[in-house]
Amino acid sequence: MASTPLVRVNIAESLRTPPDEASMTVGTQAKAPTATQAVAANKVKTEKLLATIRAAGIRERDIQTQGIQLQPDYRWDNFPGSQGRQTLIGYIANNSVLIKTRNIDKLTSLLDALTTAGADSVYGPTFSIADPAPLRKEARIRAMARGEAEATEYAHNNGYTSVRLLSVEEGVSYRGTEVIVTGSRVMNASAPPPPPPPAPERGGDIVAPGQLETGVSLNLLYRMER
Repeated sequence: MASTPLVRVNIAESLRTPPDEASMTVGTQAKAPTATQAVAANKVKTEKLLATIRAAGIRERDIQTQGIQLQPDYRWDNFPGSQGRQTLIGYIANNSVLIKTRNIDKLTSLLDALTTAGADSVYGPTFSIADPAPLRKEARIRAMARGEAEATEYAHNNGYTSVRLLSVEEGVSYRGTEVIVTGSRVMNASAPPPPPPPAPERGGDIVAPGQLETGVSLNLLYRMER
């Protein structure tokens, strides 16, 4: 060990890119004097909502029922000199559907269509990257290059000429040196970025997807060699 010491470096690299898919949960609700009427009324609203979702180009595999709920609807009546009384006035039926779209640029128009079709609630959107594997691959390449460079620097500072990789351990995604991905070009954030491409016309869009980060953290062990 004294003649050939080891050096361990921990490297984190990450890539940032705009999301290419978004998920949201939309729901319908109906109230009626009886449970049967509430379920029937909500069924009509749900079918109209699903028809709108399919007409927007959402694939069947990206449409998933999240929950169906039926609950009593009460009215609270206050009476002078008493604690009040709870009265059953009907039932409330709810249905929620999880959808995923890959058309981010038309997300606002989709939201408008869903609310117009009768959606009583909308939760989301939650943005994600459909296939983060290429980004992680690029992050690994950059992390390995940084790791070797740093280990070699330690070797040179201690009178050795090179290093030899002994082991690699990969941890969870980690926010490391920020790297901006633009199209097929990748650059370090410390370098001046090129002018961004013109933003698409979004017509008063209320949705700002931003960028998501995908990265890796590596634990690298090297042996110093002369």
